[in-house]
Amino acid sequence: MTIKFIVLSFGKENKMYDNLKAEMSRRKVTGMVMASVLHITHATFYHKMKGKADWTLSQMLAIQQYLNNLGNDYLTLDYLFKKRGA
Repeated sequence: MTIKFIVLSFGKENKMYDNLKAEMSRRKVTGMVMASVLHITHATFYHKMKGKADWTLSQMLAIQQYLNNLGNDYLTLDYLFKKRGA
């Protein structure tokens, strides 16, 4: 009998957009919720968060507006979509 394990990596490669992830967490917004806001699948949102797919400007603006409406501060696109190491 062979046992296979699936390893899910939540290391550095999953933190392409650290600030966006942090602000979602602060506001208790899940990937499923954000995917719904953007009218995309959770898988597509996940790919965009990992940098495997590009954001459209309208998606970036929708995320910014949604998060700003939930908080008391103003989050810029530059801040939210700053890539690791950039």
